[in-house]
Formats: sequence, C-alpha cells, structure tokens
Amino acid sequence: EVGAKEIKYMKAEKFLAVVSVDDVEFIRYKPRDTYVLNFTDEASYFALESKVRGHKTNSYHIIQGLKRIRQNYGRYPKRIRLDNAQAHKATKVARFCQKNNIQMDFITKGCPEENWPVESWHRNLNQDVIYRHGYETIQEWQKALDEYRYFHNHLKRLRSDPIVRTPAEIAFAFTTRL
Repeated sequence: EVGAKEIKYMKAEKFLAVVSVDDVEFIRYKPRDTYVLNFTDEASYFALESKVRGHKTNSYHIIQGLKRIRQNYGRYPKRIRLDNAQAHKATKVARFCQKNNIQMDFITKGCPEENWPVESWHRNLNQDVIYRHGYETIQEWQKALDEYRYFHNHLKRLRSDPIVRTPAEIAFAFTTRL
C-alpha cells in the first residue's frame, strides 16, 4: 500500500552535527534544588540526554553525557554549543573534546537564544512536566523526564517541520506518509 510505504529523507546526515548543551535549575524546597543537564540535537530537535541531579553540573557530567551519546548513537557530536558556565569552559571538557574531535562553540554571553534547541527543550520541560507536578526525589524527577523525553522524541509531531515529523523521524530519516 502506498500509505504504509516508508520514505527516507536526507536530514539525518545532520544528526549529531551540532548538539546544544545546557543545564537548568529547578527550585525545590526540600531537600535542595534540582539541576537537569540536557543535550539536544540541533537539526532534529531530538533530546539526546537529560540527567537530573541534586547538585550543580560539573565537567565530569558533561563528559559522561558525551560518552553516553557515543554509546547510544554510535558517535560523538561533531560540534557542541555551550554557554559560558564554568563547568562548560573547564579544561577537562576542552581536552576531552579535542581528543575526540569535537568542536566547542560558546554562545555570546547574555544571548541564550543562540543555544535555542536546548533552551526550547527547557521551556517544554517547564510547561509540560516540572510546573505541573511536584517530585519528592531525584528518581521521580528522572523517571518523569525520561517518559517525557520519549514522548517528545517519538510521539510529538513538530509543527515547524514541513511534513510534521517527530524528532526521531527527522533524526533517523524514517517516516511514513501522513
């Protein structure tokens, strides 16, 4: 049947070309604030990685996130875009990126819109998950985040895409006719 035929699109070539990296702080009253480190593919808006922590992000977390991306998707990003946070500018991160041929781009201070894919992801998390629910533990936050990330990547159709594909369909170049 024509309606069930799978179509391949070329956009997947750009998958992992540029990955936006940023963390966001969510205020809790007990036991402490929560931080989420996010990695988002710019070409497909695919949320690659989101890890919840009960403390600020450091260079180790960024390196671990990049290693998980390689483990899960077969390669490192070609380029990462970061803000000017201390953890992002750390020597360990720079050495790791140099060793693994990952270019680092830093956005202009005070211009978060330059890192729009991950900032948009933060906005979606705030609107759709975080402000609607209260989570007592880091594990509850992580579970909710993982469920939302699956929904976002595989079920949510992007109105900005000409044929309204999901981020996974764009990233991996597979879709079906609507």
